[in-house]
Amino acid sequence: MTKFSFSLRRVLDFRRLRADVARNALDRLHAERQQLLAREHSVYQSRQDEEEAVREPGLSLTNTRLDALDQMQAYVAIARQRFAHEYTQLDERIRQQKAAVMEAEREVGLLEKLEARQRADWQVCFDKKLEELAADSYMSRLYRRSHAR
Repeated sequence: MTKFSFSLRRVLDFRRLRADVARNALDRLHAERQQLLAREHSVYQSRQDEEEAVREPGLSLTNTRLDALDQMQAYVAIARQRFAHEYTQLDERIRQQKAAVMEAEREVGLLEKLEARQRADWQVCFDKKLEELAADSYMSRLYRRSHAR
């Protein structure tokens, strides 16, 4: 009796590896999105800090301070547009990568189902052969006992 052997094992292993690579790429994209959020928060926090500094009691408002606040607000407006563009691009890349992950996982799933089906068929044949061997052994013992007397 032979042990179970899945002829597409190497293909299944390769597809599992591809699925892992696709999931890792998706994780990197999510990390990139988190970094973008952090950068955006940092820009907004800088603007808020600048505005609070201008409102601080006891400090005189000078043209330099007002110009700096105006420049900060202009920078934030430009940064907001840049962040929106980066989010759009990143969200599209994430969408595409999710589709790639789903496809890779689907391919792995198909091969795993095929392996399970082949294993079940092999198990049925194995059990049948084992039963036949047990029956042959039983009949052989019965025959030897009957002729030994």
